[in-house]
Amino acid sequence: MNRKLFTFIMSAISGYPTCSKITGDMIRRGEITDEKGKSILAFSNVTGPAFIIGVVGSGFLGSSKAGTIIALSHYLSALLSGFIISFLLRNRNDGARTIKRDNLYVCESSIFDTLTYSILDALKTLGIILCYIVIFMFITDLIDSVFMFDTSNIAKAVYKGLIEMSVGCASLSGVSGNISERMIIASFIISFGGLSVTGQSMAMLNGTGIKVSYIIFSKLFHAVLASCVCAFLLGINQFAV
Repeated sequence: MNRKLFTFIMSAISGYPTCSKITGDMIRRGEITDEKGKSILAFSNVTGPAFIIGVVGSGFLGSSKAGTIIALSHYLSALLSGFIISFLLRNRNDGARTIKRDNLYVCESSIFDTLTYSILDALKTLGIILCYIVIFMFITDLIDSVFMFDTSNIAKAVYKGLIEMSVGCASLSGVSGNISERMIIASFIISFGGLSVTGQSMAMLNGTGIKVSYIIFSKLFHAVLASCVCAFLLGINQFAV
């Protein structure tokens, strides 16, 4: 199966930061170059439809149809941003490098050794994700207690979403205003992922040579496209909420 397609499907099933984990492993194993890894990240760094439609759409916005439109915006803009960024990276492939195979990723002689390593690696990954979520949720609460935004203020949802995605999306449920505006903002927040997802992604990409500036740029680009695609879909009558 094509690496981009495989990574996209797995990321869409499991959510953030699955794409970064898979891509980071492939780069560290020497299967792809870091430039190829950047291209895969541009296409496949997405979250799952269960979160978008079920949690954000039905839960926070009170409409599964709204969640479906946001999900379409999320995935269509991911493909579009992937094509654009991959085209821009095409002229920079001369500097691409392949990392030497790390002994940590060489299969052990026993199936139980391999299973043990897989369990430990999964627990480490889960621990990193949970710690980043807790830390950045605390940061949003700290800022909230200092500035004391009005609960209906849309700025509260935006700043929280830029820091921690799920907290920002949850804040949209208390925002007054039409649902279309909240959907566009939700599309931006989900596609950017927040600094929490950026930190999780960088942890998964440790040792690959991919810099945090690239992750932030690619996700911001994805977020802007997602909000534009969402606005476009809302402008089509058959997609009106």
